[in-house]
Amino acid sequence: MEKKIKALIVDDEQGSRQVLKNLLEEYCPDVEVLGLAKSAAEGIKLIQKLKPELVFLDIAMPQGDGFEMLDNIETIDFGLIFTTAYDAYAVQAFEYSAVYYLLKPINILRLQKAVAQFRTRRQEMASRRLEVLKENMSGQNRKLALPTAEGLQFVEVVRIVRCMADGSYTHFFLQGGERIMVSKTLKHFAGILPEQHFFRVHHAHLINLAHIQKYLKGKGGYVLMSDGSEVEVSIRKKEAFLKRIG
Repeated sequence: MEKKIKALIVDDEQGSRQVLKNLLEEYCPDVEVLGLAKSAAEGIKLIQKLKPELVFLDIAMPQGDGFEMLDNIETIDFGLIFTTAYDAYAVQAFEYSAVYYLLKPINILRLQKAVAQFRTRRQEMASRRLEVLKENMSGQNRKLALPTAEGLQFVEVVRIVRCMADGSYTHFFLQGGERIMVSKTLKHFAGILPEQHFFRVHHAHLINLAHIQKYLKGKGGYVLMSDGSEVEVSIRKKEAFLKRIG
């Protein structure tokens, strides 16, 4: 028997919360609803406390919408199924790597399909993460999993030229001109990428030291990267940076 999916429902309407909970209990017995949240703030607290694997999230809520809630979560390590009456939000929903997008009133078959899709994707991702772990343990090029709208994209760390902060998003610039936008903060990746190879030269810029072509003097200075970009070095970071590359 498969392990039940631990889920949380976030919706400001009591009736909607209860209807979805009832539908899951009757038609998706492989889902266990851990809790119900009536606002974005309560949703954040319950996510931190209950650690759900899947969150059913309403978008249009009066005291902070679903997207604002996600922007205030450092690491989105759970699956997302958006539930709303407004399909105009669909494109933005998928920028947050939503597993599925359900319009209210919720159709039972689409709900079952959404849950099944989450389970399949989770298994596929778990299998791929294990492969990457084995590669890292065997000494091959380390890879980083980047959550995108389509799922997880695995990139070799050596291909990352630089990372740039954009609010709660991070833009990855790779060799060959490829660019990937991820809905996680630069701080998150600064704590993951190997510090012996990466340096945060500015609050908005994290660079791969192996891709530095030249350092240009100035108040803080600039570094010329292998992709042709010039990245500012903050005055506060200048001394520590020069020691690293000296």
